[in-house]
Amino acid sequence: MHRSEQVDERHEVQRLDYPNTAPASVGIPALIERLATPLFIAVGLVYLVSFNGKWRVGLDSANYSGLADGIASGRGYHFGEWAGNNIYLGFPMMLAGLQRLFGKGTVAPCIVLLIFSILTMIVTYRLIRMHYPKWVAVTITFGVATNSWFLQQTSEIMTDVPFLLGVVTSLYGWDLLRVSRAKLQNPARAIVLLICGLFLAAEGV
Repeated sequence: MHRSEQVDERHEVQRLDYPNTAPASVGIPALIERLATPLFIAVGLVYLVSFNGKWRVGLDSANYSGLADGIASGRGYHFGEWAGNNIYLGFPMMLAGLQRLFGKGTVAPCIVLLIFSILTMIVTYRLIRMHYPKWVAVTITFGVATNSWFLQQTSEIMTDVPFLLGVVTSLYGWDLLRVSRAKLQNPARAIVLLICGLFLAAEGV
């Protein structure tokens, strides 16, 4: 490796290690950091109270559910004239697997989407934390969690939340891969996260 490349790598490590070397927060940032656990507990309670295992039927969600029912019932990847030719296979396949395991109810898919939402918040926090102080990561994650659109999509059988999870996971995996390369660490975990994130974003699962 050339000297200039080594210098660039050291600068990259220092930049990505900024949260670990930043000065202690004071004022409002310090208050946010102290309140991080209560804030996240409050978010968890909101999601728990709002969960009812039901979903609002719409055109897109009906297409996903119809395709999943066709797969689970052995009729093939068909539902109407449009869905089977225009919707990626990933999300309906997941729904079909849940239907085979738990029946046609909506509780299991809603629980899975709730888990996806929680994972999205966790990965968002860890991604932001790689570059910024804790109070910034807490603020952004809390903002995502309390966003009305995000909360609504958590209770709908749609690909929005899986897609978002795929995006943030692939970004997190890419940043971990850069850190692993700079620090000469094993990149296996970063590569797995990157591939899984890209798959989720591409297939909607």
